[in-house]
Amino acid sequence: MKHQAKHSHFTVRQCESLGINSLVAAPAATAREFVKSLNLGFDDDDILSCADDVIVTDGMTISVDIVETETVEINAEVPFSTQTTHVQTIPKGTVNIIEEGKNGSSIQLVRQIYINGELSESKVLSETITVEPVPQICEEGVGGTVMIGGKSYSYSYYRDVEATAYGGPEFENGRTSSGKIVDEGMIAVDPDIIALGSSVYIIGKNGYSMFDGFYKAEDTGGLIVGDRIDVYTGGDINVAINFGRRAMRVYIFE
Repeated sequence: MKHQAKHSHFTVRQCESLGINSLVAAPAATAREFVKSLNLGFDDDDILSCADDVIVTDGMTISVDIVETETVEINAEVPFSTQTTHVQTIPKGTVNIIEEGKNGSSIQLVRQIYINGELSESKVLSETITVEPVPQICEEGVGGTVMIGGKSYSYSYYRDVEATAYGGPEFENGRTSSGKIVDEGMIAVDPDIIALGSSVYIIGKNGYSMFDGFYKAEDTGGLIVGDRIDVYTGGDINVAINFGRRAMRVYIFE
């Protein structure tokens, strides 16, 4: 005796935008087999609301999300990288841009996946650089430490400078640019390089150490520009004359 194939009615909805919501008859099958048998253009990429191997039953509702894939070429921007060098000759925490970076460009081959017409996923398959990016070159101040008299001191930065000296009777009881009475232990600086009021330590180079010590940046001068300092040496003009021009290093404390 042959068994008669049973047919049942099932409700199948593709998506509202296509207006498919109808009763159909089909033999017992898995959900994936049943949906493909409708010849409505469903394929294996489309997403069912149930597992593919579920056996359909009478009155069952199956929703289908339509998945479409396309591969396109896209013009894209390639961000520049930043190359930073740590230095001790600018204030700690300061970042100077030495050379501005420039973005490059590329052509990307992109696979885009749409679900029910909405972009769901975008994946770059390959990229061809058409214009190389130019890296941004920076320097960042990191500070350091210096040993003075067996003790370690933290400094924000240092500068190698050309030092001159000023002194003699004409400066006694005079006023500095910061408004203080000129006194030993003071130096004149370019405030664009060393801020007025800064506490510093000066070390002479080439074996000269007569004026090594702690100072305060309290004065300025018309000729003190850039990496120049002027050391006040007191009331004896001859001391200033004998000082001449010296190479010195100035540590500027935090």
